[in-house]
Amino acid sequence: MAKKIMLKQDDVNLYRKISSNYDQDRFNAFALTIQETQLRELLGDALYKLLINDCDVNGVPQSQPYINLVNGIDYTYEGNTIEYYGLKPFLAYHWLKESVREGDLYHSDYGNIVFSDNPQDNMTKLSGKDRDRISAAYMTFVTSYRNNIVQYLNENDNLFPTWEGKDENKPKTQFNIITV
Repeated sequence: MAKKIMLKQDDVNLYRKISSNYDQDRFNAFALTIQETQLRELLGDALYKLLINDCDVNGVPQSQPYINLVNGIDYTYEGNTIEYYGLKPFLAYHWLKESVREGDLYHSDYGNIVFSDNPQDNMTKLSGKDRDRISAAYMTFVTSYRNNIVQYLNENDNLFPTWEGKDENKPKTQFNIITV
């Protein structure tokens, strides 16, 4: 059975331009891994399975609650209208984070730049430390979008009965430091 991949290259291009020549198989491999690990962990197994089952073969949800979950919607929270951005930015920034760590690419506003050690290119390959720094910067966006998802699901848990809930998945606004 073919895997349903929700994240498309156009979704990532909304946040950082990547070349239209980017290898589609490589893109899909990163996208599927992120979907099956990070998204599944966030939503929980039951809600993730329901979401994937609701998607067509192209990874597009078919029923309105899942369309809103993936693409975003405005909703009311404590009397205020809140913009829920959807799952796509969470997935896109995870994709960017992983592709920086795993590939020889840097995602600039002008598109992908391939770093090489060829002196004629006037570039040097990114060090592991630089990759970690860029990846950490993308992770701040991932965390922000994750909090937006959790808040939306907590406020709309009646639409998603398998959502495991308010206590286990509170938005992370602080770190707990445990010493032994």
